[in-house]
Parts: sequence; C-alpha cells; structure tokens
Amino acid sequence: MLASLLALSCSLFERKPAVLWTDTPDMLIAAELFNASQKRHLIEVRYVEDLPSALAAPATMEAKPSLVVGGGLRASALSDRFLSLEYLFGELVLSKGSFYPALLKSGVEGKRQILVPVSFNLLLLLSGKDQPEARAAGDPAPPSPDKAVITVEEIRRRAALFSAGSKPGAERMGFSPRWPDKDFLFQWVQLGGANFAENDEGKGGKGQEGAPLPLSWDQAALDRGVLRLREYIRAANGSVEAEDAFAFRYLFAPGYKNVADGRILYAAMGSAEYLTLSPALRSKYEYRYFAEGGRLAVAEDIRYAGIPRDAPNKESAEQFFRWFFNADRQKAILEKSRALRLSESAFGIGGGFSSLRAVTEETFPAYYADLAGMAPPERMLQPPEAMPPSWERIKKDVVLPWLDETAGRNTAVSPSGEFAERLAAYLDKNPDLR
Repeated sequence: MLASLLALSCSLFERKPAVLWTDTPDMLIAAELFNASQKRHLIEVRYVEDLPSALAAPATMEAKPSLVVGGGLRASALSDRFLSLEYLFGELVLSKGSFYPALLKSGVEGKRQILVPVSFNLLLLLSGKDQPEARAAGDPAPPSPDKAVITVEEIRRRAALFSAGSKPGAERMGFSPRWPDKDFLFQWVQLGGANFAENDEGKGGKGQEGAPLPLSWDQAALDRGVLRLREYIRAANGSVEAEDAFAFRYLFAPGYKNVADGRILYAAMGSAEYLTLSPALRSKYEYRYFAEGGRLAVAEDIRYAGIPRDAPNKESAEQFFRWFFNADRQKAILEKSRALRLSESAFGIGGGFSSLRAVTEETFPAYYADLAGMAPPERMLQPPEAMPPSWERIKKDVVLPWLDETAGRNTAVSPSGEFAERLAAYLDKNPDLR
C-alpha cells in the first residue's frame, strides 16, 4: 500500500514537487493527504534510512530535500544546516502552546527554533490484568501518586512480593532489568543521572590516550546506577545466578507472553511496539510509564521536522508544515492509517505519540482505547540530550552489552573507567563512528 501511495505521489507532474526526506515511512500518508487537499503544492517522498549521514553529504542523493522529517536531526554537526522556523509561529500559523513545551524547546539552537518535534515514544512496564499480584495487595507502601507512572522502587517492592509467591512446579520471578528488553538497563542509568549525550567541547568523554569520544556521560552517576542495578538483583531476586537459571528454564518467549503466562510480573516494552500489537492481545495487559527522578523514560529516536538552508521550493515545505502541525489534519492521518490498516504496523503520528498535546491527549484514545486516561504526564516529559549520529550503533554494540555484562556481576566494586575503555576500543576498530 505504501508503495502504491509513493507511486501516486510521484505521478503528479503538473506541480513542481518539494522533496521530503524521511526515515519514517508512514509520512507517506501525510504527504498524500496534503497533496489531495490543494492544487498548488506537491510533496514527493523519498525514504532515506540514515538521514544524518545523507544531510551531511547531500551530493550523494539525486535531489536536494525541501524538508526533512526523522530521527537524529539534533546532532550538533547538522545545526547550521537548518533554517530558523520562528517565522512560522504565530496566532495565524503554528502555535507554540499546541506543543509539549519541553519537546518544542529541544528543537531550539541558540534562540532559533530550527526543528519542530513530530513524535516521541516512551518505555512501558506491562503487567497482566488477570494477576492479582499486579496490584500487590500485600504492599504496605502506596503506589505512585500518578497512576500512569511506575518507578524503580515500586517495581522492586512489587516484584519481590510476586517472587515470594513462587512454588515448586509454578516458579516465578517478578522482574529483572536484565531481561528481556535491555533498553530498561539504559533508561535506568540514564534517568539516574548518567546523562549519555553527544560529546560537545568541554564535556569530557575521552579514552585512555585522551582521544575524543563521540559520547559524554557523568561517570560518577553511571557508577552509582550500575551499583544500584546489582543491589536490585540481589535484593529482589537473590543473585545473578538465580536470575540466569530462571531465565534459562522458562523465558523463551517475548516478555509480554511471559507476563501472560504468569512467569514474571513485569515486562519492559517500547510504546510503539506495544501499541502495534492487536487490540485483542493488548486487552490482556495493563501498563504504566517508566519514570525516575520525576522524568519519563523518553526514547532517543524523537522525530523532528526541519527545512534545510539550501532547500529548493521552500514555499511548499512551509505550506506542508502549516498543514501538518494541526490537530484536525493529524486526526485525518490517523483515520486514513486505520482505513489502510497501516496502524497495525506503525503507531500514531510519525511512528509515535504526537508532539501536539491535543492529539495525544484527546484524539489518540479514540484510536487506541488503551490510552484513555493514560496520557503521558506533561510535567515529566523531558527529552534526552542530543545524541551523536553514530548513537544507534554505539548503543547496540557497546552500551547495552556493557550494561548487561556489568550489571550481571556479583561484586560491589565500582566499574569506574571500564565503559570508556570499552568504547575507545570499539571506536579504534570502527573509526568512521567517531
């Protein structure tokens, strides 16, 4: 269906197209609805898997983009490639008050709004609706005052109570940060103050020989986070060996299926992945947003929209911005996505919750019944710092494996310095990622 839409988009030759570069395939629907809504402007969509690299070397592509929508656009190396979009905001065009404030602010460079947020995703903790232990009647401490949020301390208490009910022949274990979704490990230390981010000048993050690294982080906070992980494992599950033995014997299926089987109490899962499960399957679960330190666990792949400085056909790009960042138009996009059954493989607007508050809080529940009364708390929605263009590979190849390994050690010795050594060694073998 997406291929058909793209073919239609490219067939309207009577108007000079503005080329949209995106790594988000469902932006095709937005482009087609925009093209059909008027006769003057035309958006032609080009899928670009690695947007930051393509923007850094646009000559490698057939046509320059008039606008871009996707992840990785906040990298400092790209900040001077975008126009200021301040002129698009005003009572008669785009309203800054329509957006989640912290998200909108994250697109500011200096005093210029160079990027406009499109979508975001959050980390969820799933539990089974039919498990009375999920409500932890024996838990003497009150739950979080915000029913949509769960913290590490509450997870620990309730998981321990759940594990305490384990019996021979019906063994169960509440939750381990080490399985099955390793992103929980990252969010644990990140929200605990590790503050992984792009390494701007003056932020540290160097290898043994002093070579600059693309990442910066707070070493003391990272060490504390790892030690807390180890303490959680010991206090909630007994030991690393006990966790590993349980996982080896029972945890073969995805985490949410293990929850449904009653083997574990909680499973971590990204919002985009969870909300593309079938409604019948989702009806078996309840979820809460993982948060720590008053902040939600926001995924780093926030989608932004921008207009390059050297963009051709800027007028059409501007008109698309005016059209797209509107609650009624985004509702039409959701409706079209559902009619084409694309919502079964892609969540929401641009692959996530909409950056427009009214759309996420009022429109989404009509299309995702699970979201009724579960809007992400605005005051806790603080996006992470910008990441380097090589972040996805570094996270997959270095950050997550290292966190899993170091959290699985039965020792109280701080891992100080180990991560920098691991990252430096990796970059020596992959110098193109520096």
